[in-house]
Amino acid sequence: MSEPCPQSADSVSVIDSCPMNSSEWNQRALLKNCSTYPNCSKKPLEYHCLLTPYANKSLEVCAPNTWLAEGEYDLKVVEI
Repeated sequence: MSEPCPQSADSVSVIDSCPMNSSEWNQRALLKNCSTYPNCSKKPLEYHCLLTPYANKSLEVCAPNTWLAEGEYDLKVVEI
């Protein structure tokens, strides 16, 4: 499992859906502006969009570039 990154908790947003193509992804990443958040364990934060485990909501978050196994992220950082 990845190391926790408390800086990511401040960046979580609940949205209607994740971007559907690279153009939308790039636009959302620019709007999220992850470079304004402090690094986490010396790693810069990058834009991510995830479905919740129940696939009923999408989350935008700034987090280190890390591969996540299914169900590996912790939703306790945001009340949904």
